[in-house]
Amino acid sequence: YLLVDRAHGAEGFEINLNGTARLPETPDYNTVRDLEVCDDDANVDGFHSFDLASHASTIVSGHPDSEVSFHASLGDANLDQNNLPNRYTNTRVNTQTIYARITSRTGPCSSIEEFDLIVNPIPAYDNPDQLYICNASGIENYDLTALNGQITQEDTEVDIAYYRSSIDAFTNRGAITAVDVPQSGIEIFFTIRSNATSCAVT
Repeated sequence: YLLVDRAHGAEGFEINLNGTARLPETPDYNTVRDLEVCDDDANVDGFHSFDLASHASTIVSGHPDSEVSFHASLGDANLDQNNLPNRYTNTRVNTQTIYARITSRTGPCSSIEEFDLIVNPIPAYDNPDQLYICNASGIENYDLTALNGQITQEDTEVDIAYYRSSIDAFTNRGAITAVDVPQSGIEIFFTIRSNATSCAVT
């Protein structure tokens, strides 16, 4: 911008400028995205620990002349004060807005971006009681999908899968829909996964 102070007269005029002006560059950085986790820690309460150090690395990846700090308020980000720690637990249940201050290492310029910390709930479910099958012949084939509605509480926004072992359930390997039940009985494991968030419980 050019400011002309106390001009005199009503006629046109010319301004001749010589030389160059060098303006400081704004920092380069990648798109700042929301951080989402599943509420699968010991306390299912809408709070979770977030790795802000890893998020900072993602934001400035490929841009070594930029650095990031995180702040809980826009005012703190503007004043570059009260930086959040690398490992941070949200203080507002389920969703909290955080401000990223991206600063150039080679100049005075900075940019501020906001993003959300999101704690997604794990799917609700009902654990079925033990099932008894009356069959004197010894082995009975049981259709596990008959339990879907009871376990998922008729929630159509989740998927359920059954497994023969807890390892298969945690690794999402070898899902089954039916099982041969011997007279001695058999233990079956299941995983419920949200279609919206991919959060799961086993």
